[in-house]
Amino acid sequence: MSVEEGKKYLEENEFEKAYAIFEEQLETKLALKTLNAWGEDVNAMGDALYKKKNYAEALMYYEQSIELMEKAGNSRKVDNYTKELMSTTEKLAQQINNEADGLLRSKKYSEAVDLYFKSIEMMSRVGKDKKIKNFKGELITALTKLAEYLLDQAESSIKQGKDEEALSLIDDANTRAKMTYDEKIITNIQTKSRKVYEKIAEAVNNKGDDAYKQKNWAQAIKFYSESVRLVKKSLNEKKIAKFQDELKRAFSQNAEEINKTGDKLYKSGDYEGAVEIYQQSVDAAESSGNQKQKENFQAELEKSFEKLSQKVNDAGDKLFKEKKYEEAAKNYVRSIQLAMDAKNGKMVEKFTKELRSTYEKWSQELTKEASELIKKGNYELAIEKLAAAIDKMETTGDTRKIEKTREQLNECYENWAQNKNSEGDSAYKMKDYEKAYEMYEESVQLANLAKNPKLVKNYRKERDRAMRKM
Repeated sequence: MSVEEGKKYLEENEFEKAYAIFEEQLETKLALKTLNAWGEDVNAMGDALYKKKNYAEALMYYEQSIELMEKAGNSRKVDNYTKELMSTTEKLAQQINNEADGLLRSKKYSEAVDLYFKSIEMMSRVGKDKKIKNFKGELITALTKLAEYLLDQAESSIKQGKDEEALSLIDDANTRAKMTYDEKIITNIQTKSRKVYEKIAEAVNNKGDDAYKQKNWAQAIKFYSESVRLVKKSLNEKKIAKFQDELKRAFSQNAEEINKTGDKLYKSGDYEGAVEIYQQSVDAAESSGNQKQKENFQAELEKSFEKLSQKVNDAGDKLFKEKKYEEAAKNYVRSIQLAMDAKNGKMVEKFTKELRSTYEKWSQELTKEASELIKKGNYELAIEKLAAAIDKMETTGDTRKIEKTREQLNECYENWAQNKNSEGDSAYKMKDYEKAYEMYEESVQLANLAKNPKLVKNYRKERDRAMRKM
């Protein structure tokens, strides 16, 4: 291509093409002129995005403009643009922090914590120590509020009889407290947690008392065993001793009767009921310190696990034949866990193969559904189906199918991006540059998700063209 063609491209702001021609023709001055003009244009796009408070995108443009000016050897512009980059980074960090403040005021503590972490990471890039310190202080406040909120929720769950939920909330509260690295806060949350553990233990122990009065020995032992486990976390030695005594009394007086109940359930084919009874017996024997009884109950428990795992697996087979793959997979997963509890390696291996087969069929079904949705132009739902299919395929380890489906997913993103880009073209022709910018911006984001750098580059050019008009 000729130098004249390069000059024409330069006039049309086709900097990349112009620069390539001047480089090829060894036109050093024109090449440097192009780099400078290119860098200024990219920087102007960054300024436009900055004014729209789209700091994340502006950062990318400022970085590119710096690279171009470095290549052009224009150190003055490099310094100026670097200042703009740092200013934008600070603005973005502050913007994220302000969002976190709003979430904290709205008592959306978990979301606030995530954004505070992000704002700190961003502000660290510009080295604003005072602001970083302030942001960290706000993060600690949010983490503390979140931990306290989780403990309050745990107490509410106890009142509603949702003991497992309460326990999960306590664990989460302590995890959040540890993230503050403040020993005073950590100790305070741990102390409050012990009181909540004590309340759960008392509630469970009361259930044990009720069951004992009704002569439901198996249920009573189940509750007493659980109350002992929980009260130990409260560190209340007096209550630990009290609850342990109640468990030993209930178990020692009724062990044989409880075991007979388990045997009866096993013989009737109610393996799930037998497992529950035998598991309670094992736990109670362990808590009461009777090792011989524990071993006997453990053997009966494993036998029940084996029978139950086969029963659950058979139900999975039936669901598989009915093409109810999601329900079948749940059954197979459970049957594998039960077979593991039964310590039966052959069953685990057999059931695992069936689970893989289910995931294969399930992913095929999802891919088929996605193809139909693509034909209808419903890319958003098709993408959900394809992503779910890939998730299932990763369980099977079929790399060839995974890669093929990922290609289909990327193609879906590309088609959706093309649709948005076409909407942008229509708006541009109607001189609705604001709408054109929005559509082009969406097409850029979708092309990014498609992992198509060439498409991203093309769509950014069109977005930039709309911004120039704005």
